[in-house]
Amino acid sequence: MATSMVLSSELAKARAMLYQLLAAAYIRPPDLELLKLLVGWVVSQTEAKYQFDSEQISYGLATLDRFFKRIDQNSWEESEKEISIEFTRLFRGVKKEYSPPPPYESVCCEESGCVFSKRTMEVYRQFRSFGYNLTDELKNEPPDHPGFELDFMHRMCCKEAEAWQDGDERRALRLLRVEREFCQKHLLTWIHRLRDRIREYDSLGFFSGLTELMAGWVTLDYHQNITGEAVSSLSHPRG
Repeated sequence: MATSMVLSSELAKARAMLYQLLAAAYIRPPDLELLKLLVGWVVSQTEAKYQFDSEQISYGLATLDRFFKRIDQNSWEESEKEISIEFTRLFRGVKKEYSPPPPYESVCCEESGCVFSKRTMEVYRQFRSFGYNLTDELKNEPPDHPGFELDFMHRMCCKEAEAWQDGDERRALRLLRVEREFCQKHLLTWIHRLRDRIREYDSLGFFSGLTELMAGWVTLDYHQNITGEAVSSLSHPRG
């Protein structure tokens, strides 16, 4: 396999891991295992010589770093409970004056603010076309949820990595196009609005930092990794 394909496969794997980590924190309240994974990743990134070229990511990392340093002075179990309560308040819509609007693309983008709208069905059809079925525990959750949309990107990156590893450039580039179009039509149309709403209501700092990081990462990934010559070459296949 050519060196460029090996590097492309490794990049896709690294991207998949970050999407998976972020998705997990939105699908369910983060447990101790996930929190400690996040701590390790945040510390490694803040101490690394290489820094993401993104003010959003830097701000999100700094916010999470401050939050995790406060945990050192308390018990992890207590912090896990606080985060779980905050998760419910921010993402389960306890009541209008107490919680932000429900965290769905349709609610953020549709004028009606209704769940299960046209956008919801577009996301559902995209998931189905790639065999992505929502988990049994969350099968009644609308698919245009940040956790599911991020997890879809994780799965596409995994498929892309496999294609590069198999030496199948055409398939890898087709998957990159899927990633690009999904970001264009879905994630990038609403994650910054979600970030603003979470920032307004968050009382701990954990989810505002996480959502700032998530929005920054999706934006950076789109511009740096899934657009450009590699994807546009699909329109001009090699002879």
